[in-house]
Amino acid sequence: MLEILQKIKTLIYYWRNMPQLYEAVDTLKSRYDLNDELFLEFQRDRTSKSYMEVYDKASPLISCCIATYNRGNLLIERSLKSLLNQTYDNLEIIVIGDEISRTRCPSSGSGEGDASAASILASTNRSEAVRDPIKPSP
Repeated sequence: MLEILQKIKTLIYYWRNMPQLYEAVDTLKSRYDLNDELFLEFQRDRTSKSYMEVYDKASPLISCCIATYNRGNLLIERSLKSLLNQTYDNLEIIVIGDEISRTRCPSSGSGEGDASAASILASTNRSEAVRDPIKPSP
C-alpha cells in the first residue's frame, strides 16, 4: 500500500510540473536545432515585449501559408475549403505557387459557374494569392 501511495505522489508531482516539463523539452529541441548564436538570440526574443504581446491578445492573427505546385484541384477542394470553413475570425490565408489562377473548380451549387483559387481567395477579406515568381504567367 505504501508503494502505491508513493507512485501516486510521484504522478501528482509530474502532473503539477507538466508545463515546466513541456517548456524544458521545447528548449532542448530548440537547442538541438540551432547553433549557439541563434539559440541565444531566440531565447532573448522569446522574452521580449513584442513576442509576449501576442499572448495577451484575445484573438491574435493566425497566418496559414500554403505552398502549391501542380495541385490546383486539391488546393481548392481540400485546403481552401477547410480553411474557409474555420470559425476563427482572425485568420489570414496566403497561397504561394502555380495553378492559382488557371485551375477551375465547379461551383458549389450557387449558380456562379466555375471559380479559380485566386477568385475564391479574392472573395474573402483575409486572403492573398501570390503567384510563383519564377514561373511566367500563362
